[in-house]
Amino acid sequence: MQQRLIDTILTYPGHVIVTMRSKTEWIQEASDNGRSKPVRVGLAPEQGKGIEYEFDILLELTADHLGTVIKDRTGKFQDKTIDKPGEDFGVALREWLADSAEPAAEKKPEPIPAQPAAPAPAADTEHDRLYKETRAVFDAQGKTENEWREYAAKYVAGKSTTYLANTLAKLKERAAKALIEEINGPIYTALVGIGVDGKDIVDKIVDIAKTEYALEAMDYPTLVEVRDGLNWWLRELKFEEAKAANEVAEPALASAATQAEPAKVVELKAA
Repeated sequence: MQQRLIDTILTYPGHVIVTMRSKTEWIQEASDNGRSKPVRVGLAPEQGKGIEYEFDILLELTADHLGTVIKDRTGKFQDKTIDKPGEDFGVALREWLADSAEPAAEKKPEPIPAQPAAPAPAADTEHDRLYKETRAVFDAQGKTENEWREYAAKYVAGKSTTYLANTLAKLKERAAKALIEEINGPIYTALVGIGVDGKDIVDKIVDIAKTEYALEAMDYPTLVEVRDGLNWWLRELKFEEAKAANEVAEPALASAATQAEPAKVVELKAA
């Protein structure tokens, strides 16, 4: 039933917005006056495991209507925090969906007096870069904000650059193993299930990764590309399969209707 729901969403020829109820629990957090107060936090969605991978954008909402983009394939919203997502966020999504359309002519702004150039922002340090990459790899695994807080408190906050580099390397290693299991498991099974030959799947992986190395020899970024590429291919095949099934069903219905009419004529003559 769960897989049928996902297949129906993915093969729908349009844009789909999905809401999912998440498991919740109460934790104690310090308030501004130093006292503890109970705070409700969201955990994993109450759906099948790994459903987060099926969507292009994943927005997690707190009980206070504060949205955090924890997964984003558009490249525009990753890690952004949005207070009460509303019309502005919807407009930004619509603009991204329509960015292939011909842009409307813009009115040239009136010239304004020259202003002193603002100082260039300070470049990220190596520690900043490692922190951002660690967060990105962690979020790509479909983890929740609460899980990130717990992880960061143990392995990220207050750590040296060297320590953080080792943490990132270990995180990528675990994430790579999970990606290999996902590719060899549910993705491979789904492709074979719709009639794709195993050799064709291997050829597709080689085409995506631009290498003939085994999955175990690929680095984490390449495995991400392979996983996303295979998922996209699977969606296209399922869409074409559903489209072909509809095209076959329509002539069959028309043929059945044509054959039924003479029977009605015979009944009238017999009467």
